[in-house]
Amino acid sequence: MTKQRPYRIITVLFVMLCVACGQVADLELPLTIKTDTDAAAYAGVTLREGNLSIVRSDVEALSSLTSLKEVTGNVTILNNADLTSLKGLEGLEIIHGDLTIKGNGLLTSLRGLESLKRVDGIVFVMENELLEDLSGLESIESA
Repeated sequence: MTKQRPYRIITVLFVMLCVACGQVADLELPLTIKTDTDAAAYAGVTLREGNLSIVRSDVEALSSLTSLKEVTGNVTILNNADLTSLKGLEGLEIIHGDLTIKGNGLLTSLRGLESLKRVDGIVFVMENELLEDLSGLESIESA
């Protein structure tokens, strides 16, 4: 008689819960955008199940993300040395988690986020040395 180990049941339940909450990424999309090739995988995608992370990338533009309207998790744009603009995110309307924009040394504007109406979590914008103001976030109705 084989003894059932409780950790297997817990692991299965955890994975099922994560899938149900949308926290497991679409396996066809990169978990983190680090290159233009990763960004290109999002062409035509309107809904991102899970988190969208653009972290320590060499991406200069986000034009491949123009179709994206909704992200079910967090959106993190962090430590991207070459990112100068958020243009390409013009279609993004809803983020069901947090929005973090931090440590993007060449980012001068948040323009590109004008269509963002709802952020269910917290909006963090910090340590973007060249960012002059928060223009681009005016349309957020709830955060």
